[in-house]
Amino acid sequence: LERNDEIGELATAFNQMASNLQSARDELATINQELEQRVQERTAELQVAMKEAQEASRLKDEFLATMSHELRTPLNAIIGFQGVIEMSGELGERNSYLLKRLRVNAERLLNLINDILDISRIESGRFELIPTTLSVNSIAQNVREQLGVLAEEKGLQMAVEVDPNMPEAVVVDEEALMKIITNLISNAVKFTEEGEVRMIIRRDDSNWQVVVRDTGIGIPAHKQEVIFERFRQVDGSSTRAYGGTGLGLAIVRQLALAMGGTVQVRSEIDKGSEFTVTLPLMHETLSQSPQEQSAL
Repeated sequence: LERNDEIGELATAFNQMASNLQSARDELATINQELEQRVQERTAELQVAMKEAQEASRLKDEFLATMSHELRTPLNAIIGFQGVIEMSGELGERNSYLLKRLRVNAERLLNLINDILDISRIESGRFELIPTTLSVNSIAQNVREQLGVLAEEKGLQMAVEVDPNMPEAVVVDEEALMKIITNLISNAVKFTEEGEVRMIIRRDDSNWQVVVRDTGIGIPAHKQEVIFERFRQVDGSSTRAYGGTGLGLAIVRQLALAMGGTVQVRSEIDKGSEFTVTLPLMHETLSQSPQEQSAL
């Protein structure tokens, strides 16, 4: 029955509202179904993309491992044979020069391969940190012996200092620490024509620091953050003049961060640079864990 009075109008309005609500529910249900379908499709797409990325990463790792062996093995052989020939004597000035150039370029290529492999391992999370107890004095002595020759070959002074407030041993990943020190000192030697390269091991409250100073060409203030990016150097001219790929400082920063530390630079043009790596201080006396003693 239909009524034309106010009650009838209210009933009509109520029925219309109920119809509108039902339509809204139906529309909302349709939208929800469409959204669920889209989510499922996107999820499936992401899963496929993830599998493809994982497969690409696996193939890249396999490629790098293969190239590591296939390139480093003959390069090491070339460097070794060069040394044997050079020691044989009576090569003549011209041949001696060519052999030295062969060694320099072979070692440069080998370092490039090692840098690329290192940055790949670090960024993929495959560089596993294994802390061991290292004698601070042994670290300093081995730096003098192993890296001092880089400075000597260029006619530079090399100095290594140890803060008397440092503990006798630190707990740190040996390989990572050596890569940091090697890259910093190599970089300092490369960009220093005269003067000295100095490394300082010092305590800084609850941290310890490795500081490398040089008297080299310096770095402009606006470029001091860029140098920590991969394949970046101060400018193109320095790449041509000094060589290198710009991976060394990127490796230093990535390793410092992985070890819970930081790296900072202070520099002035024509006055030199100072790089400071700050690491958490975990230390022991050598007598506490003799089985873990190790030296770089």
